[in-house]
Amino acid sequence: TLKKTKNSNTNTWSQFSSLKKPEFLSNLYKQISSTDFIKHKTNNKRGKTFTILKIPFEIAARGGHQELTLRDGNKVLIKIPAGIEAGTIIRLREQGEVNLAGIRRDAMVRIEIENHKQLKRINDDIKLNLPISLVEAILGADIKIPTIEGQALLKIPKGANSGQILRLKGKGIKREKSSKAGDQLVELFLRLPKLQDPELKVFANQWSQRSYNPRQETPF
Repeated sequence: TLKKTKNSNTNTWSQFSSLKKPEFLSNLYKQISSTDFIKHKTNNKRGKTFTILKIPFEIAARGGHQELTLRDGNKVLIKIPAGIEAGTIIRLREQGEVNLAGIRRDAMVRIEIENHKQLKRINDDIKLNLPISLVEAILGADIKIPTIEGQALLKIPKGANSGQILRLKGKGIKREKSSKAGDQLVELFLRLPKLQDPELKVFANQWSQRSYNPRQETPF
């Protein structure tokens, strides 16, 4: 029970002094720690502060290591598991800020992944749309293509068609706890030159005399 005092200031101090010091400090600490004072991106649902780490597409797919500078200026090397997805949270034990109790918190790192100019991810498979010329489609060719491991040589079969998908087995994502890797899917599409070639036009006119109809197998 609080004793009444004539002075309102004294009454206020009496209320605080009636609390045990550890409880008072604990309540004060909870008030301060619940507020984000540093302008970092936050998770709206939980109000937590994260450090954003943006990694290349290839490292996200095949795994590796990425350096990160923390808010206190320290640099750490983070292990990136193969097949990591955007939005994944990595917890760095005792690498965060020091709280009022003198305990260093964990640093929370949220992963973002850069887009690749040619490659896209579909689950554990890698997709590539590959333009080919008319000559390459008719006669076949060997073409260098990008993969998550670097350049690779792809054999285009003779008589290739637009929409045809070539599969490179095991050239996709292989997760650490999985014995099976995904594939790389290469979809071909025919790209003609923008400028009309007179010889190509003559060839097309001669070819049009034949009775070939590409829509016979798929009638409209």
